Amino acid sequence: MSEHATTPAGETTPLRRDGNAHYYNQIDPPATHFIEQTVAVHLRLSDDGTRWIVDGPSVDGHPLDSTYRDLSATNSECACSQPKECARLRDHADNLPLPTGAELLTMLADALDAPAELITAEQASSWAGRALTADELDRLSEAIPHSSIPDAIDTIAASWD
Repeated sequence: MSEHATTPAGETTPLRRDGNAHYYNQIDPPATHFIEQTVAVHLRLSDDGTRWIVDGPSVDGHPLDSTYRDLSATNSECACSQPKECARLRDHADNLPLPTGAELLTMLADALDAPAELITAEQASSWAGRALTADELDRLSEAIPHSSIPDAIDTIAASWD
């Protein structure tokens, strides 16, 4: 995948890890349309009253709720000159399911170019031979940098050169 996209004017713009441009360019719009949707992530005050936490309905495995009054995607900011094609694509977008909380987490990590998770909790549990608790996974995250694992990763990565 290329690390840059080319605009119709021949300029390049950097791409995010998910292959999309960081921002939609309304002055020199790309060949794609700008269709958007928003979702609500419900927060609640933590049980100890000291911080905001994500509330259960946002992480229950169901698609997140749209915040738009009519729940529909919008193309109101698209700078294209093809209104019929743009409306067709917007209508198609309305048939796509909104992301779940877990899917949104992955989308945010990709948009922020956050490092990919090296191993999942399931993989760590598999290697441990039993299910690991959240506390054990936290301890593992703290212990790994001080173990032989970084040296093993360095040896593996060095072999790619």
